[in-house]
Amino acid sequence: MDAFVYMKSPSRIEPGSEGKTVTVGIDDEPTQTEQWTDSDDRVALFAPDGNAFARRLLHAQTLRFGYTPANASDVVAQFHVAGLAKLIEPAARECGWKK
Repeated sequence: MDAFVYMKSPSRIEPGSEGKTVTVGIDDEPTQTEQWTDSDDRVALFAPDGNAFARRLLHAQTLRFGYTPANASDVVAQFHVAGLAKLIEPAARECGWKK
């Protein structure tokens, strides 16, 4: 399973880095810094482990996602993700997830 955030614009170039630096916070958990991979068109970022990321969101209420757009200041978006489990369930079954 792939999981990604579509930003509509490229993120800052990070010379010498394998990915793009993002921050991820779920509900009241401390924010974590992670390296995500660019999409081919550079307007989305993919989680390093889509399955694990999707599982983290199953019972979450909010997702905070931060990144640095090209030629702009840092951005943090907050998403209301309550009820996402219902939407993920069909793909989870196909991937063989246990309830």
